Amino acid sequence: MIIEAFLIGVLFLFFWGWGCWTRRILSISTHSIALTVLLGMTFFGMVCNTLSFFTPLNLYIELAFMLFAAIGYLKNEHLQTLQKVFTDNLLTNFWFWGFTAIAVLTGSYFAFVPDQFGYYVPTLKWLQHFGLVAGTANIDWALGQMSLFHIIVSGLDQTLDVFLRLNIFIVAVYLVYVFERKTYLLLLFVPFYFLFIQSLSPDLPVALISLIIVNETCFRYGRHKFGALMLLSIFVFVIKPTAFWAPLFVTSVYLFRHKLIFTSRHHLPSLIACAVMLLLFVGKNILISGAPVYPSQFLHLPVWWQPAPEVLDYTNYVSLSKPFNLTYPVEQIAVMTVWERFVAWLTFDDVRAWINLGAILLCIAFGVFALVKKKTVYSVLWVVVTLKIIVTFLFSGQFRFLLDGLFPLIFVMLMPLRIASTVIRTVSLVLFVVASLLLSHPRSMAHWFPPTYTRWMIEGFTVHSLVRPETDVLETYRVAKVGNLTFNISTGYFFNLDTPPPAFNEAWLKLYYEWNIFPQLRNPSNIRRGIYMKHLSEDERQQLEEILKKL
Repeated sequence: MIIEAFLIGVLFLFFWGWGCWTRRILSISTHSIALTVLLGMTFFGMVCNTLSFFTPLNLYIELAFMLFAAIGYLKNEHLQTLQKVFTDNLLTNFWFWGFTAIAVLTGSYFAFVPDQFGYYVPTLKWLQHFGLVAGTANIDWALGQMSLFHIIVSGLDQTLDVFLRLNIFIVAVYLVYVFERKTYLLLLFVPFYFLFIQSLSPDLPVALISLIIVNETCFRYGRHKFGALMLLSIFVFVIKPTAFWAPLFVTSVYLFRHKLIFTSRHHLPSLIACAVMLLLFVGKNILISGAPVYPSQFLHLPVWWQPAPEVLDYTNYVSLSKPFNLTYPVEQIAVMTVWERFVAWLTFDDVRAWINLGAILLCIAFGVFALVKKKTVYSVLWVVVTLKIIVTFLFSGQFRFLLDGLFPLIFVMLMPLRIASTVIRTVSLVLFVVASLLLSHPRSMAHWFPPTYTRWMIEGFTVHSLVRPETDVLETYRVAKVGNLTFNISTGYFFNLDTPPPAFNEAWLKLYYEWNIFPQLRNPSNIRRGIYMKHLSEDERQQLEEILKKL
């Protein structure tokens, strides 16, 4: 905790330096400390994404990033703006430090296991060793979902974010924004993401930045903010495409109020940056998976590195089964009509069905609220979030993909109540403490999840975490080869915790054996030339069979 608190301060200065560059290059006028830091992160992500096409993001590149940030402080005006942190009494605010301390402590526990080691950490390892490579999704379909958020972390994970806790920093910046704007209602939503604060889940930054976008658009509207809000809305979209509603919301509101906003010369640099970010997003996805938006098979391109049909069918199987928590066989779900699937989505035997139902009822309630208030901005928000719910249901339906759109609806509906700030902060503090205690003692959640499930998913509080964040170390793996691909296999653990890439676990090797396919290098001496999927020859199949026998 203590070490991470120090690193958060350094990261703040780092992204503030990048934010100064961003404001200057893109002619963005904002005096918000938090928004400047988030804009710096956005610009930094674009640079990391661009470089990763050509080179792994190694230590030397990270040092160059730090030098670039430091140069941003050469202009005296930027230092004067940073001094607002002290003059606004933020650093002497008891409430701010109380919320921040709880977040940093909770974020220093061991990470929530499944996605952290099944997807996030392997992604970082891949970017660190190879960068973006054609056909990466052939190694593991999850790698094809490589998020910009993880590309950002891969530009910091050897220097300023060695414990992979960028989400703690995101929460800290969000808290700065809340106290900077004195919009304390925004505090209520942070504890719901404490489960992901120790990991590199992109859900957390998407949800918190979306709330900032809605607050700035609905309650602090200004024409001069258009460029910054467009950048941030595109940023959350490329982090997680299920947040497509955010750029739709900003675009629609500003077009309604200023029909010629897109032709303004003042906002032209920001709009160009938005276009570049979208091109990088599409280019990255096509390069690693052959599809503009992976794992969706929509517009899948017939390139030589596209994943095998068996892999695509498997991703379809996962997307069909997860929303129903394996309650229904996939074969049954596949033959359901849209209406039957919708009814099943709301009624299957799990607490998540109640959350789905709550999402629908909330959306209906907000529609009535927008109708009564007769404000265009609320109507637009209702339309784009309703569209998000529909699209999410059709493509996946996992309830956590809905939250970044639902929380803004709750926030907007609570704002007219004018609840006293002390009451809000007190309630929020209670929520922070309760959420932290639940994660500190995972067995207390046994009545929601089986005890064995929580024990291996969440470790809870440790004395060691008071000094530095807890990190998992395994370092046990074997080297094997099939065809021209030499790879590593984790041993003694299901996930590739710290296994160097390219890496597989036993489950994936069994699937490839069953499907009679295996990834191969286009150039045996250079993995960066690309990876494709091929059918196994008899000798290669025998090689794979021998490997599986030894596991």
